[in-house]
Amino acid sequence: MRAWLAAIGMLVSVTTWGQVTFKAYANETVVGETERFRVTFEANDRWSEFEPPNFGPFRVVQGPSQSQSTNIVNGNMSTTFSYSYILQPTQVGTFTINAARARIKGQLEKTNPLQIKVVPQSEKAADPNDPYAIAQRSNILRVFVSKRDVYVGEPITVTYKLYYASQIRNYSGQAPNLNGFFKEEIELKNQREERENYKGKLYNVATLKKYVLIPQKTGELEVDPFVLDLETAVPTQQRDFFGRPVYQNVSYTAKSPTVTIDVSALPAEGRPSNFSGAVGTYSFDVALSDTAVSADESATLTVNVSGLGNLKLFELPQPEVPKSIELYDPKYAERITASSKGLRGSRKNEYLMIPRFNGDYKIPEMSFTYFDTDKKDYVQLKSPDFTLHVTGGSDDPGAASSSGVVRRGREEVDYLNEEILYIKTRLGKTVKKGSGFRTSPLRWTGYGFGLLAFFGVLVWRRRQEEQNADVAGQQRRRARKVATGRLAAAKKQMDAGEHRAFYEEIARALEGYLRDKLQMDLAGLGLDRVLEELGQHGASEELNARVKELWDATSFARYAPSSGAGADEKHYKATLELITELEDVLK
Repeated sequence: MRAWLAAIGMLVSVTTWGQVTFKAYANETVVGETERFRVTFEANDRWSEFEPPNFGPFRVVQGPSQSQSTNIVNGNMSTTFSYSYILQPTQVGTFTINAARARIKGQLEKTNPLQIKVVPQSEKAADPNDPYAIAQRSNILRVFVSKRDVYVGEPITVTYKLYYASQIRNYSGQAPNLNGFFKEEIELKNQREERENYKGKLYNVATLKKYVLIPQKTGELEVDPFVLDLETAVPTQQRDFFGRPVYQNVSYTAKSPTVTIDVSALPAEGRPSNFSGAVGTYSFDVALSDTAVSADESATLTVNVSGLGNLKLFELPQPEVPKSIELYDPKYAERITASSKGLRGSRKNEYLMIPRFNGDYKIPEMSFTYFDTDKKDYVQLKSPDFTLHVTGGSDDPGAASSSGVVRRGREEVDYLNEEILYIKTRLGKTVKKGSGFRTSPLRWTGYGFGLLAFFGVLVWRRRQEEQNADVAGQQRRRARKVATGRLAAAKKQMDAGEHRAFYEEIARALEGYLRDKLQMDLAGLGLDRVLEELGQHGASEELNARVKELWDATSFARYAPSSGAGADEKHYKATLELITELEDVLK
């Protein structure tokens, strides 16, 4: 009887040993919306052609991580092979992670699906002494909005701050999308470390990002949260030999709350027909360089708007001049900075005008309208009219009364700026035919050398002009060399332990390189616009994601406490590698 039982046991053991098991499990099935959890796919034999599921509303923070383990129980050896992912929820609800697939022993196998419930973090019951709960209490992301009820086009300021009471070892940020808003980042300069009491607890405070937001449509617009992945050291209940608390590294995702902005339409009543969308407080100035010129000489009409508001988001007024005056496309210039109250600065158009006939020409007044949010009314500003007195040239009595405009393009303006040699009209004295130098053989030799010298100087001068004119080309060619020099300076700061100075040099290297290569004023553009331009040059999504990750990391690191030499070295190498790869894309 015992022999039969032993035989049956061996048979069951062999049968079980030969079966393939392929399963999925999670270390948590109910998680808070800011918590991370681990999903593992495990088999009892080697696999190939592994196909993970679509994780849907869960963001992959880390993975896949491969592992292999061997166990011996009662003399029987078993080996398991696994893939693990660290996931982060992106929304609240109950979700299913579908089965993973793999080929094991030649057969296509699949795991069981997993159901994960995501609850608001405030509803997640947790042990107050749990390291994750401590990390959650010790690191808080807050958002500050200057105003919540605004008009379309009215600037507001949004500031994201991290309140932290634990040591931060590593971090990476995910900037908000801020859809429905025009976004301009405010440069953070000379930040001091701040400490603030929040809800009865003392925190260090670091400002992560500060934006000017200008709503582009009416209704309720959401200011998206800022998401920050942190690795922080928190104390546990354990003590070391000397009685000091033992710290544990915890990976935690801090997320600021979503804020709703109520955006109203600008009033239709009292809106002038020339209103082009300007909102804020502005001054308007029109100037004429000369009031008296000769025919075919130029004068410049300058149209300037300066002030504070949505300065980049409206059209400047255009002048109307008599048809007998040629009006060329304007030369545009702007000086705009993002401030806590909006976009501040000035914009101007300079129009080159050339009258062709004599007479007195009237340039009508111009008007500019903006909406004043303090007065809640439209304000219209007007310039004086001008009279241009033109002397010389022929008469054209009908020209001055005509209201048409003759416009010329920018290429014609550039042509007018070139030097034109004056034609020599006075003749020299007559020399008798067949006498003197004109019949000498040296004459032709001299002409030959003269022509060669002339063309040589002409070619040399043209090359010099092209090189001097191609400032943008020189900047593009020298971009990598300049960035390499800045990285060398950054390494010196890193070796000296100057954390903030190191990241400032890293940021200058990356931003300067992109500015020179793309020929873009980054101070007037958001990162999204830079990434769009990189995409148009052929940069892959993966490369753009690395640019964004490094940009955000260096922006935050300048004002956060040091995470150690390891993080600095990592960002230094990442910048060097990124610029090298961008060089292949931005040829």
